[in-house]
Amino acid sequence: MKPSFGSRTLAAAVVLFAFSNPVSADLIFLFTDDGTDTTVNWSGSLDTSGLQVEDPAATNTFFSFNPGPGRGYMVAMSSAPKLRIDAPFASYTAFGNDTAYTTSNASGDEIGLYTFGLDLFLPSGYTSGSPISGSFQILGETRSSMGIVDTPNAYVLTNGAAVHIGPVPEPTSAALLAIGAVGILGWRVLRKRSSDR
Repeated sequence: MKPSFGSRTLAAAVVLFAFSNPVSADLIFLFTDDGTDTTVNWSGSLDTSGLQVEDPAATNTFFSFNPGPGRGYMVAMSSAPKLRIDAPFASYTAFGNDTAYTTSNASGDEIGLYTFGLDLFLPSGYTSGSPISGSFQILGETRSSMGIVDTPNAYVLTNGAAVHIGPVPEPTSAALLAIGAVGILGWRVLRKRSSDR
């Protein structure tokens, strides 16, 4: 006997919930290099709830990157209007040399993090939790030459949102619970199928 439509529908709903409703809105930056240049890609979303908007249409222009422990910043922006948020960092993990690098070939959304000034720049009109993505390159530098290590690093904002640098963070407990629920549903369907034979 085939599993009921209700069981399959419930399992699908749990899977969709687990992957379409992340518990926390985080942004993830990944670095890849070809032995000569490094490409930086980012994607995800940011929770901006509780953070104060300083300027809804800032026109600061930055094209640079500094992963070091001194004045860390990661920016790929033009002069287009962008949302400037006062975003004190609850913590910041240094993940490279304390050196500024020039970025190029920026594409995608406007993004900026400046730990010294405690500023976060996002696309103008950004809505908390909305998807954001983009990329830029650092020419003539590799992950090794910049001292970037493959360990979890992050800028964590005071509201708990985080910008992760490097490997994707561990799955959240809610996602694990959802996956567990799917497993239990599958086990029950198989058990019912074997008992109906």
